[in-house]
Amino acid sequence: MRQIEPLLDILKKALKSKGVTYKDLAQRLNLSEASVKRHFSSGDLSLNRLEEICQLVDLNFLELCKQIGERESSEGWYLSVEHEKVFSEKPRLFYFYILLRAEKTLANILKNYEIEMPEAESFLLTLDKLNLIELHPANKYKIKKVGLFRLRRDGPIGRTLFERTKKEFLQDDFVGDEKFLRFSLMGIHQGQVKKFQMKIDKMIQEMQEEAKFFSDDDPNMNETGILIALRPWHYDQIEAIKKRKPPQRKGG
Repeated sequence: MRQIEPLLDILKKALKSKGVTYKDLAQRLNLSEASVKRHFSSGDLSLNRLEEICQLVDLNFLELCKQIGERESSEGWYLSVEHEKVFSEKPRLFYFYILLRAEKTLANILKNYEIEMPEAESFLLTLDKLNLIELHPANKYKIKKVGLFRLRRDGPIGRTLFERTKKEFLQDDFVGDEKFLRFSLMGIHQGQVKKFQMKIDKMIQEMQEEAKFFSDDDPNMNETGILIALRPWHYDQIEAIKKRKPPQRKGG
């Protein structure tokens, strides 16, 4: 996806919310409506033109740019099945990719993890070929995709991790300062589920970002698992008093 496309998508939604049509923009920009539509569909808009559009309809251009980062951070994405297959066969490559995504520098990885430069350089080349990073001279790189990183439930890696999580992760007393377990029951309207899922994703993203401020050299650093789940579920002991069933309507 081109970098301008998320900005145009957010701009279109902002214009729609203000009731501004392409025809309105065309009149204010002294362009034909067809020209405005073409610019938006092709993405052929200069920075100056984008700022001009924002000013004409009283939109904050910097706020729109900020929304792009927030959307990219909150939107999850999945590895392809092919990528998962490669990673399932090469677990060291997979963990190396996770370290890169955690914004560990190559120097930091070489210093704090059991990997040498030849293997690290080989991994960088492989990730570049997989189109997961953009490799530059002197082992400089850019992560291709941002946002929450998810695994397919039925993928080679996701399936294994899901089964191990169910069997192993909760087999603990969760007692101690470094452990935490909280369980809650509540009534949730079906329309709220998606909203709550987005809140959880955002919270995880914020935790990941905050965790990056600490160095691997810190003796208090521990690899930590976080499991958050949400599903319809009834606990019979709590529902000792059942809800009344709504009265049935009599046929007329």
